[in-house]
Amino acid sequence: MRRTIFAAAMALASAQLFLVQPMVARLLLPIVGGSTLVWSAALVFFQMALLVGYALAHLEVRLRGGRADYMIGLVVAGALVLPFAAPESPPSWSSPSTWVWVELAKMLGAPFVLLAAASPLLQRWYASTDEPDADEPYRLYSASNAGSVVGLLSYPFLIEPLVDLPTQALGWSVGYGLLILLVGAAALQAPRTTRSQAPATPAPGANRALWWMVCAAIPASLLVTMTANITADIAPVPLLWVVPLVAYLASHIWVFSRRAPSHRSAQLALVAAVVPYTALQFFELSKPWWFFAPLAVVILGVVSVAYHGEMVRTRPAAEHLTWFYLCTALGGVLGGAFATFGAPMIFDTLFELRLELVLALAVLPMVHALAVPRRVVVGSVMFIAVIAAFASISLAHPKQLTVPVAVAVAIVVAHAWDRRAGFVGLAILAAALLSISDPVATARSAYGRYRIASVTNQLGEFHELIVGTVSHGAQARDESIRKLPLSYYHPSGPIGQVLRDPIGDGPLGVIGLGVGAAAAYARDDRPVQFYELDPLVLTLAQNPAYFTHLATCGKRCSVVIGDGRLGVAALPDHSIAVLVVDAFSGDAIPTHLLTVEAFRMYQRKLRPGGAILVNGSNMYVDIAEVVANAGAATGMRAVEQNFWPREAHLRALQVAASDWILLTADATAIDRFAADPRWRRMNVADAEAAWTDDWQNLFAHYIWM
Repeated sequence: MRRTIFAAAMALASAQLFLVQPMVARLLLPIVGGSTLVWSAALVFFQMALLVGYALAHLEVRLRGGRADYMIGLVVAGALVLPFAAPESPPSWSSPSTWVWVELAKMLGAPFVLLAAASPLLQRWYASTDEPDADEPYRLYSASNAGSVVGLLSYPFLIEPLVDLPTQALGWSVGYGLLILLVGAAALQAPRTTRSQAPATPAPGANRALWWMVCAAIPASLLVTMTANITADIAPVPLLWVVPLVAYLASHIWVFSRRAPSHRSAQLALVAAVVPYTALQFFELSKPWWFFAPLAVVILGVVSVAYHGEMVRTRPAAEHLTWFYLCTALGGVLGGAFATFGAPMIFDTLFELRLELVLALAVLPMVHALAVPRRVVVGSVMFIAVIAAFASISLAHPKQLTVPVAVAVAIVVAHAWDRRAGFVGLAILAAALLSISDPVATARSAYGRYRIASVTNQLGEFHELIVGTVSHGAQARDESIRKLPLSYYHPSGPIGQVLRDPIGDGPLGVIGLGVGAAAAYARDDRPVQFYELDPLVLTLAQNPAYFTHLATCGKRCSVVIGDGRLGVAALPDHSIAVLVVDAFSGDAIPTHLLTVEAFRMYQRKLRPGGAILVNGSNMYVDIAEVVANAGAATGMRAVEQNFWPREAHLRALQVAASDWILLTADATAIDRFAADPRWRRMNVADAEAAWTDDWQNLFAHYIWM
């Protein structure tokens, strides 16, 4: 009975801890502009809060040993901030990540820290009982992680599709109250003090603590990078946040509930899984998503099991468990912080993913080679030398040599571990050398990764802006055709057709800048105002070495930096003729731009008879249905065009296939477009299924094949 109470309290504490993470990130997502940085910043915040919670538990055990103060803290923290709600004001900080941290701290920082402290405290309390397995409280950690997985999976599959956000926050607060009762019951089951005389075993040394940090940092860093990589081309939504985190937590369940894999098994699994995946990364393969996204999750799981298993094999006795958890939490924070903040400042591509994979392959073999002095000396010296070379060469020639140098690191380490493994590395190096590209420029910000590629054909050279793996516009370098909008903005496409229609007479608003191709449609009586979330995109679009649409447009065009929905909301009512919504990053969807509340606001800004034109091109989600549902809920009718450039000269001009949805309350205009065979009516819209700010169901609109 006593063990059941402790296990139930740990499971509920962890379920609450991990259930609230996607919930509050989902609350903040529309305010920050639907970016993947929300979840990355939230992950690091929660890892830091976990570290503070573990430090609190460690101090509680070492300095006080009581329980009443912890219980009082739980009650007071809950009373002060629950139920939580989203902030009303948009970000006022220059750094969106900093704003996310501050708001999360205000919303539920104190309850989260106390929840984080629950697991090590409950394990320490259990270790002080006279239960038969009290000397091995780590097994309770499996119950904790099982609760985490249940909490995480219940959110995207049960809670988010069925319950709106205010009710979610209220339900979580009720669960917090139940937890207080369970923790109180567990406290009553333990002796009144956990303070003992001298520890039965000596405290772990600094080397052991550092090793725990390393073993925690590598999977934590890979978790953040893998999650950002998966969501960058689909959507930053709880479902895609949760699945990698479940794989990460499942590794804890595996290694804490049963015997951790042996050194040899862990290393073989790493080589078998990570080496082929690393080879694929050199070719920048990411599609089809239904293969590569699950594959990435599997790789994360293998790495997590290997390194978390190493943590378990070297864990200390029960009296030092709070120190053990504190060290692992610190390693998690350092790994997550590197992936979230350090890597974007150091690398202008997703190079950290390759680096993390190489480290995952290298660290375990190097450490376990310590039993062979010759390998230690040779391997360590060569490893340090290659890392130094990597640092210097990558700064001088980041676009040319970072990939093969990183692979060289893997080859050296593999050779130090097993001479035969070097041949595998040489094969990967050959693949890397074949896959090196030379883009015109690469750039990176908190919002995305950008690459400007050069394409040459019979019509000359073109510059193309690629976000993640998706083209976001192109422009010719030849002066004779340089002013022509290309890609999905070509005059023969849907946007050209709409702007030649009387419905397009008047000011134009465009959410999403890209290369600025819409500026080509500006006239004296049709000024164009862009709304762009990422200042880096504006920098690229204004650079005449890359693109010139904005420079050619002059004063007829303007750009507002910030979230597009907030920017349009600041316009006077009835001030624009057409609003173009084309703000997708890669293929990712800023879902807050497609809700009923957003479309009602858009309508207020349109002139009588105005229209909304949405770029619904997406490989992963049926956006057209989502847009039509929002239109039906706001009294608008919709037509859709699936544009395909069949003529060879259009394809040579880099004109791209695209899907566009036109919505307007003007029945005459809709009839006019529906009479054009290139457009079709959308008569299956379901207003009841329309997304709102409090409820969205992306899962129902996935394109699985």
